[in-house]
Amino acid sequence: MARIAASFSLLVLLFAFLATCLQGATIAAATYPDLLDASITQLQAGLERGDYTSVDLVKAYLARIEEVNINGPGLRAIIETSPVAIDQAQKLDDERAQGNTRGSLRGIPIVVKDNVATDAKLSMNTTAGSYTLLNSIVPGDSPSIRALRKAGAVILGKANMSVWAQARGLDNQTQGYSPRGGFGTSAYWPAGNPCSSSSGSAVAVAAGLAAASVGSQTSGSIICPASYNNIVGIKPTVGLISRSGVIPISFTQDSAGDNATWTQPANVQKGIDYAAADHFHTKLDRPLQGLRLGYSGETFFANATTQGFDESVLAAYWNSIQVLRDLGAEMVEVTLDCIGANQTDPAQTPF
Repeated sequence: MARIAASFSLLVLLFAFLATCLQGATIAAATYPDLLDASITQLQAGLERGDYTSVDLVKAYLARIEEVNINGPGLRAIIETSPVAIDQAQKLDDERAQGNTRGSLRGIPIVVKDNVATDAKLSMNTTAGSYTLLNSIVPGDSPSIRALRKAGAVILGKANMSVWAQARGLDNQTQGYSPRGGFGTSAYWPAGNPCSSSSGSAVAVAAGLAAASVGSQTSGSIICPASYNNIVGIKPTVGLISRSGVIPISFTQDSAGDNATWTQPANVQKGIDYAAADHFHTKLDRPLQGLRLGYSGETFFANATTQGFDESVLAAYWNSIQVLRDLGAEMVEVTLDCIGANQTDPAQTPF
């Protein structure tokens, strides 16, 4: 009887201990941000407060990828993850503990479109979604990725994309599909179209698989998936950011850019190679007085319904022109002679 009583007492103590642990775990979990909505600024604030570490963030994002990328809804936004992602994060946590500073991206996990070169030490392919380039593990990062890593970003993985950035086929090539990554789908609609070639980069951010992502655009491949997946995408002016190390389509149209949940890509851009563009981020807050900007007017949008423009998009466009005017810019309507240009035109290149 005494043995039973002792065993019962041990069980009570064990349950009490487990309850305490679970309560502590709940409290700790409450300090984590919502991965679906957290901005880089919010994530960085949590890192600074010690609410979690970069290793914790990487593990959380990897768990999220495991949950929904192939399993669950099967988003297929990620082609592969870096086997050294946790090691990257641990190094940055150690630096933080020692008081070393980098930039606003320190310890922040991001994913990179599969047509952008990443260093062999990250043990990931750069294939543009094609099996023909499988085992193409390049010797160094593209300048943009090198600058992001210098600013402290953790390269979590490679994002799925339309194979060859949707530039090696006809107009009816399936958007978001690559042989390596499979059929990528919308973050919001089962089996929905994620839109254009940087689809995986956008879906990854929208579904909380990474804090931000790097994509590329020749003809809509950043802005379209960002729009379809309800996030913010920035397509910089051609040549503003280095395109070295990005599998090309067009010398005259290719750009690398970013995706995030908030208007955070501007901060992401600060980590990217902009030396050739005279440190553009330092001038983003300049006043617009005296600046002369051209914009496409009514003629360009005359066939908006056939071009697929949503009325809300058009309303936002006209509103932005007025906002720029109010800020002091001189807005000049221009007429373009290329209204009939087809999106397949960029494919007619030396590549």
